[in-house]
Amino acid sequence: MSRTILRLGLLAAALLLLPAAARADDRSFATTAVEQAQKLARYESATGRALVRVDRRGRAAIPAARRAAAATRAQIDRALRPIRRETTSSAEGAAVKRSFVALLVAEKKAYKTVDRSLAATLHGDIRTGNALQARAKKAIAKVRKGAVKLAPRLRALIGATG
Repeated sequence: MSRTILRLGLLAAALLLLPAAARADDRSFATTAVEQAQKLARYESATGRALVRVDRRGRAAIPAARRAAAATRAQIDRALRPIRRETTSSAEGAAVKRSFVALLVAEKKAYKTVDRSLAATLHGDIRTGNALQARAKKAIAKVRKGAVKLAPRLRALIGATG
């Protein structure tokens, strides 16, 4: 009889610790996601400044802007690696992770469209450049809107064990 009680006691202790471990996995993912987003923000800002220089200086600033957009895409790839490696333990954590990864993939595609826009403009195809630029702006705005919606959910995962 005492073995059964001991086993039940161990099982109960394990079940009590399980939610804390699950929250810890979600918190680890959320912390990694926020860290990667902060690193990425610097690249996004640099690309934004480079695009403003294109508006002011014209074609001469396009190569630097294309390099900035390429660097942003490379940083997105570097951000995706640790985020994809992180595990989540709750359904909410998994949903937030899927949404975050989808936002990063969409943002990478938008910056590729920015690059295509700049390349078209550089080669004299202004109409295509403008059309691609409008598409990229719309995609980046959609990513930003999604990021604003996702931020409270990430903060909730970080605060779940804190």
